[in-house]
Amino acid sequence: MNKSLVPLILILTLIVLLTVIITNTTTIRDNRRIVNEPHDSDSIRLSPYQQRRRTEIASSVQDYSEKQEISRTMALAYMAFDAGKLDEAADQSKTVLIFEPENEAALALLGRIYYRQEKFNEAEKIFRQQIEITGSNAVVYNNLGQALARQHKFDDAARHLVTAYELNPDALEVSLNLSGIYSVQGKKKQSLFFLKKAFEKMGDQILVITQDPTLDNIREEPEFKQIINAAETQRWTGNTAKNTGETTEP
Repeated sequence: MNKSLVPLILILTLIVLLTVIITNTTTIRDNRRIVNEPHDSDSIRLSPYQQRRRTEIASSVQDYSEKQEISRTMALAYMAFDAGKLDEAADQSKTVLIFEPENEAALALLGRIYYRQEKFNEAEKIFRQQIEITGSNAVVYNNLGQALARQHKFDDAARHLVTAYELNPDALEVSLNLSGIYSVQGKKKQSLFFLKKAFEKMGDQILVITQDPTLDNIREEPEFKQIINAAETQRWTGNTAKNTGETTEP
């Protein structure tokens, strides 16, 4: 071997040894950190809700891992709801509410579940709780009005739906619900007013809605027939541009 190459070989060998030592030390340090630091699996896990009473929690969840778990549980709740597994979705929603009692998503979904299950009294409680938390929210006031109407609490339902209308006069479902409730109450003038509002947004699509039995009390009114005639004219002429946002040539 050329003696001039010996120093170079020794230097290269030393570099390789140092690299191995540094790499092993780093691996050991990383392994020790992994063992000592908490894993996600060590964080609190949310079990299916079993209690019948509400668990009060003073403040919202702050820990990042717990927030992640809440998000995961809500995702499972939505999946169960979409699959028609309402009891499972309700359990998941209630679980979230244990850890975060004012979680708007969980409250909203639980209210929808109760409404779909025709547990209207329970839905009413949830929607009232939402109002306390969210304040001026037309959607929640509308939902509360619907839950009250299904319990034949028409005066209270109309009052909350009017609030929803004041918050969002363009909400189609609010106008339709008010028209139906006022019709049932025999308040024909108010019912026709909101039915006309709905027609202005729906056009000829309102013809399906007008078959609803809640509108029977206004069915023979001249204004009701005018709305029907106008809707049928739109259907036959195809003049729905105004309602669909399209424009027509002059």
